Amino acid sequence: MEEKESKMFSGPFWEVLREWHAELVDDRGARAALRRAQTPTEVFISPAFQRGLLGRMEARGVKLPYSQRERLALAAGVLAHARTLLEEESFGRFFAGLDKGSREARDMRFRKLLAVDDPESLYRALLRLARYMDQAVPLQGLVRGAAYWNDITKRRWANDYYTLDSNR
Repeated sequence: MEEKESKMFSGPFWEVLREWHAELVDDRGARAALRRAQTPTEVFISPAFQRGLLGRMEARGVKLPYSQRERLALAAGVLAHARTLLEEESFGRFFAGLDKGSREARDMRFRKLLAVDDPESLYRALLRLARYMDQAVPLQGLVRGAAYWNDITKRRWANDYYTLDSNR
């Protein structure tokens, strides 16, 4: 998985994703279409994802296999709801560092996220958290976690979340 992951997350991949997001903020029609998507499949089949993001990636030489395109759709749908992309690489660490709500409320939200197993539930959970985080999301942590949502990712996020949160 690490080899596949490293190809997907090369430098140009992140550049294209940031450019796409910046233009999406100004393209209200494409942004609205993605924000209306209820599932990762609806994101995947949208012109804003296919022509907008994937087309741009192809043009810049970032060739993603079909399976990675599917995984990217989930993150792209959440990114359409984000106004600010943060450099923090760990979603768990970022979430733990929020000064919003009580620790118990954050813990509950985080445990609900970690209990999710299927892509559609993950999509809805991440959308709720993006709104909770005032539409600011850690780009790399979100994309990597959404693309490879499994027990390893859950343990990594939990370790980052509880380790930082316990130091407060």
